[in-house]
Amino acid sequence: MGAKAKIRARGATRANLLAAARRALQSGDVGDLTTSGLARSAGVSQPAFYAHFRDMDELVAEVVELVGQDLYDFVETAQASLRAAGPLDYAANVTHFRAILERAERERGVLQLFARHRGSQSPLGRRFRLVEADFVHMIADHVRSNLTAFELYRPDCEPDITALAWAIHHIVLGGYEMLFARRLDRGRLAELMAAEILAASGTIFPSAEVSR
Repeated sequence: MGAKAKIRARGATRANLLAAARRALQSGDVGDLTTSGLARSAGVSQPAFYAHFRDMDELVAEVVELVGQDLYDFVETAQASLRAAGPLDYAANVTHFRAILERAERERGVLQLFARHRGSQSPLGRRFRLVEADFVHMIADHVRSNLTAFELYRPDCEPDITALAWAIHHIVLGGYEMLFARRLDRGRLAELMAAEILAASGTIFPSAEVSR
């Protein structure tokens, strides 16, 4: 096997291990979330696992980052229709959050793992918090864009933008928790999340009218 073929094979093995871990978390079959179980699922030997990852925490952190990027891309796409309707349009926000909740259900295991470890001081917890910070920056970017569209953006709004971004983030995390605990269905949850976020946004969009 030539050098380029070896590099491609190595990349494929790493991708297969990440995909196997993601499948295990998506299905809730955490019994397979072991080095031997993942190697078996990926069709490689157990020693091959350690050729790509130091330990299980490193692999899990990368899975969370991959899911985070996928969710980021999904939200970015969904934002287009929300901007078209107006960021303070209640019905558009409900539709927006229904789609996000539906997408999140597919990654239930990964998001629950994230919620469980994000507050820990372990290397995994610290890495999760970096992913979390990226999400909040993304939310802040969307808020900033919407303020600009309303011609309301001012540099001195930045502290309020950051505060609102964190508030939205915590509302979304709370929505995930309620969804996974089956306390409310997606439709009702989306309505509550939209209402909470629009109420929080009132502090930064004072001159814009919420449309219901």
